[in-house]
Order: sequence, then structure tokens, then C-alpha cells
Amino acid sequence: MRTLILLLTLPTLLFAQDLQFQFEPEAFPVEIEGFQVYSPWAGCSSESKPELCDIDADGDLDFFVGEFLGYCEFYENIGDGNNPDFIFSSGDFDSMTIDARFNPCFGDIDADGDFDLIFSDDHPHLWLYENIGD
Repeated sequence: MRTLILLLTLPTLLFAQDLQFQFEPEAFPVEIEGFQVYSPWAGCSSESKPELCDIDADGDLDFFVGEFLGYCEFYENIGDGNNPDFIFSSGDFDSMTIDARFNPCFGDIDADGDFDLIFSDDHPHLWLYENIGD
């Protein structure tokens, strides 16, 4: 009988505590091949689609993120290949939106030496943006 009373009252006593919880995105540092990921846990439920590409032809990889809400974010690498430093850059990619997940992919489609953007959504749609810059 004492065991039954203990089993019934112990959860009540434990859950009656006024515990304060706080989200700390930097609580668990994540390092991938020597590179420490900035806030890896923040926004992890948005089903982002990352893609790396040297879009500005400066010898380092720039970072693109296709978002669940149908837009693409561009982070320019102002560092170098060994010491990347990504900054958010608004501009040409802000105007590209679709009605579903934005899934970017880069390749030289027209064989002119620069990367063109191909992206899709959840539906059977495919878009191509030709890179006509230098």
C-alpha cells in the first residue's frame, strides 16, 4: 500500500515544481570539419534547403538557403575558402518567390563558365534563371 501511495504522490510532487526553462541556442556547440556552425538549433523546423555555389566567381563558396515559405536567402562569403565569413546580402534574390518550398540548385546550363540557378517547388514545376553577369 505504501508503494501505491508513493507512486501516486511522487509524480504530483515532481510536476508541482515551478521550473523555469530558457531556450539557449548556443548551449551545444556544433563543429563540422573544424568549422563551428552558428546557432545550429535556431529555426531547425523550417525545412530549409541549403546550397553552396561560387556565384560571384571570387574563388570562395557563397551560401544560399531555400526556405519553406518560398523564398531564397543569399549569404555572400566575404572571407576566403579557408576562413569563410558569410554576411546576409539582399538584392537580386529577394524578388524570386514561389508558392511552396524553394529548392535551389546551381549548374552551368548554358556552358558559358558561370553558374545558373535552377529551382523547384513541391509541385512538378522547374524554373531556370540564366546568369548573364560577369
